[in-house]
Amino acid sequence: MHRLRIRKLFIGSIVVLTSFLANAQSEEALIQAATQSLPEHLRGGATVLDRNTSPPTLLRQGTNGITCMTDEPAPGYDASCVDESWFPYGRRLGELRAEGKSLLEANKIVNAELASGSLALPNPGALANTVSGPDANNLEILTTIFLGEAASALSGIVTEENEQVWIMCAGTPQAHLMIGPVRYQLRNVDLKHQCGTE
Repeated sequence: MHRLRIRKLFIGSIVVLTSFLANAQSEEALIQAATQSLPEHLRGGATVLDRNTSPPTLLRQGTNGITCMTDEPAPGYDASCVDESWFPYGRRLGELRAEGKSLLEANKIVNAELASGSLALPNPGALANTVSGPDANNLEILTTIFLGEAASALSGIVTEENEQVWIMCAGTPQAHLMIGPVRYQLRNVDLKHQCGTE
């Protein structure tokens, strides 16, 4: 009887340990996938959120002011890492869209609020990196750098969409430098609506 109890305890411990290791490995895999768009030296210090839960689950608290988000449960693949100063801007857009505003209307409002100072601008040079594509095996990296009014001082960089370097939303408070192709999920979206212009 004593041996049977020890055996049950041993088997139970193995099951718990195996489950713990599986969860740890899956969390590590999620963290690696979420941070893959960042340069190597920034990956270890980034906060990581799992968007497969609502609200997102904190997988790791970071130290460098960058937050990475796992691919969300939606068609295609889209994981991003952003300087946290982008958050007020992104959150405000989300609120307006939740109120039923169209993409164009929401961005017009955001432009006005950024211009007036009632909505905080992202930090100059704030980074946002995204890996996106039809699936996890076909991904492209887009690097976005917030420029705002500084965009007008850049010379020789086009404002027309391309797969190399261009300024998106030129002439608006949300102007930003795009290095790489537009993220996969936005390729059929009118970019003028994305910028609040017509």
